[in-house]
Amino acid sequence: MNRRRLNLERLSDQILLLLHGHFFDDGYEYVPFAEIRLGIPSEPANAVKLELEGLISANKVIQETETRARASILGAIGPETNYTAKVDGYKISKYGISFVEKFEDEYYNQLLDGLHTQIPDAREDNADWEPLPLDRTDPNLNSVIKTLEKVIDDVHGDNGYSAEHPEERRYVQDKLTVAIKTLKEEASISLAYAQAFIVEPLSRLIKRFGSAALGVAATAAREAFTTWLKSKGINFLDDLFK
Repeated sequence: MNRRRLNLERLSDQILLLLHGHFFDDGYEYVPFAEIRLGIPSEPANAVKLELEGLISANKVIQETETRARASILGAIGPETNYTAKVDGYKISKYGISFVEKFEDEYYNQLLDGLHTQIPDAREDNADWEPLPLDRTDPNLNSVIKTLEKVIDDVHGDNGYSAEHPEERRYVQDKLTVAIKTLKEEASISLAYAQAFIVEPLSRLIKRFGSAALGVAATAAREAFTTWLKSKGINFLDDLFK
């Protein structure tokens, strides 16, 4: 029986390289663990978590935090107190950036070959960040929101997806939730942002579920989104869903 061995130092550097790439993508501030895990599919999730914790301890990675309110032990008559909680989001630190940029080209490319992700190249940023206005009176936009909400409901209700692919399910759910909030509340959205938060998670669902209910719901959302974009004069979205 062959013993399984882990190259933890290499894995640590791959995580840093992945986060370094996302640093140049304005569509991200913090990257969820599920996306980091999907970017390094050859390694077990436990090993990725272990090395991520080590990178945080080494001040090469920063974990996202948020301020939460804690109710007083006196109940309604007592003042709330705030505390800081760690949440699911990670970004490379200034020290981490400096560390990655010292990699030799050959080693950098070896690490890159092991990543299952598209590392954004800061020298060739072809993303379209032109703002697309969001008109909440537009029936096409409302159809996008409605169909995305249906997808979220179906994701919530699919126990098999939760049991078999919990991290991917959370990733899809988080991305689409943020997208819906943006479509409902913001003045504009860019095509690059939509690719990250709408196109990619819908494509993932369509490929995984096909003609099953969740795949059908994702396809309907894709069609609604494509129709809205075509109304804005954008007609090449079919290629994005391949």
